[in-house]
Amino acid sequence: MPQTKSMDRQTVKQQTFEIVLCLFQDDPSQGCIETDGVGDGDDKFDPVPIANKLKEVADQMQKQWDKEFPPALLKFKHAHQKKDTNAAFSHAVDSVCQHPIVVEVVPEMRLINAAVALCLYLKSQAPELTTDIQQATTSFLDARVGSFVAEQGGWGAVARVMLL
Repeated sequence: MPQTKSMDRQTVKQQTFEIVLCLFQDDPSQGCIETDGVGDGDDKFDPVPIANKLKEVADQMQKQWDKEFPPALLKFKHAHQKKDTNAAFSHAVDSVCQHPIVVEVVPEMRLINAAVALCLYLKSQAPELTTDIQQATTSFLDARVGSFVAEQGGWGAVARVMLL
């Protein structure tokens, strides 16, 4: 990736939250969240195109990981009963990432792709758990790739290099 200026972690955390909210909207262009102009470089941060790009990449990756998702769904539902959804989500993403994929990417991008693909699968299969899936996805992305995203200059910079 080209040299970029890093972004503070709190801004990345807020961006992650907004993007995950948009991932769960059927039509994010209808306004998934009001932004107050959180900066992403010289541009104003807009979570909608980033969420759309993540969905596009996740759709492509999901085909390669489709056998991994049904067991993850069962584990997530079981963990939900025990109030341990963050750990179940994290474990499922790690499990998915152990399997080969056609397109090789840096480990952080692989985590992002797997997390988004998994959250969208869980959303489609267990809509009653939407709030927990959103929370687990946001928590996972912040904890596991937040520093990487900040180093790249924010989610806008990361989205620009996804599957070029």
